[in-house]
Amino acid sequence: MVSIVTLAHQHVDDGAKLFVQSYAKQRESMACLPPKYAKHETAAQLLEGILENHPGVATLSDGRLVGYLTGYGMIPNFKSIQPGAYVPEWAHAAADGHDRERIYQFMLENLSRAWIGNGSFAHAITFFAADDALRELFCWAGFGLLVVDAVRVIDPADRLKPAEPEPEIVIRQANEGDLEELARLDNELINYLQRAPTFLFPDHEKEPDTAVEFLGENAFSMVAEKDQRLLACIRGTLRKEDACTIVQDASVMGIDFAYTDPNVRGMGIGRRLLDEILDWGRSRQKTACAVDFESANALGSAFWMKHFSPVCFSAIRHVDPRVAESGDG
Repeated sequence: MVSIVTLAHQHVDDGAKLFVQSYAKQRESMACLPPKYAKHETAAQLLEGILENHPGVATLSDGRLVGYLTGYGMIPNFKSIQPGAYVPEWAHAAADGHDRERIYQFMLENLSRAWIGNGSFAHAITFFAADDALRELFCWAGFGLLVVDAVRVIDPADRLKPAEPEPEIVIRQANEGDLEELARLDNELINYLQRAPTFLFPDHEKEPDTAVEFLGENAFSMVAEKDQRLLACIRGTLRKEDACTIVQDASVMGIDFAYTDPNVRGMGIGRRLLDEILDWGRSRQKTACAVDFESANALGSAFWMKHFSPVCFSAIRHVDPRVAESGDG
């Protein structure tokens, strides 16, 4: 007999086992992913933490846990002017061989009803890129792809071997004399992402500190310059923080900024900058590099997919708030 119950602390142990099994499948195609998330205690700690303040559901088959789903609700202005809910990749799993698709459908139906009741109308979920069945299931449930988290191995012997740009274009590390130009590139990227086809609204509430963002002790920025004007920049970080959980590890460096002037795209500048960023990671004993990007950003997606492999997809759906007003939520 299958039943849906409230996810509770007594389900954490079996839930962690389900996640570890799912993570093992993703690591089969991307062995450089951190091993710590394959440990039962790591998954259990994550689940214990979210259960303190956020609802979740569990599916039991003859009293045994075969699926769970939870997430963070009531996130203000979540990808809209409405509150929303977000499910990380470790906050859901279902056992194979137990009508997995139906289990997810039941859990999503029950938990999304609670989200709507709490006033959360944007629902986002992150899942492993290797899980084609889940990708299709969420598509049928009304979710659309939003963000891709991707990784590449940093091999000591592996270089991109990009073509040399024009002799007049200088590739170098950014310095304090570049702050005004770096701020300009930052603003150009924000404006670019706000327009079609990406339509990404900036979510920072205060002006960024350009010096800290680009030249801080945890950052490494490479730029392309011509005639004292910056044409492009890629920024590397010692850790990838603003991304899916499974790439957040001391062994994984990150990239959190990349922009090239439209007039010089297609000249190999981005590949040259990326090569320098990866060299920086090698010098700091990083074994992998992670990046995340909006799937709707066609130019950005094309570049990153040439050099990185997806490990997680994040999908989102927006529910019409009027369903709550009608009492049908």
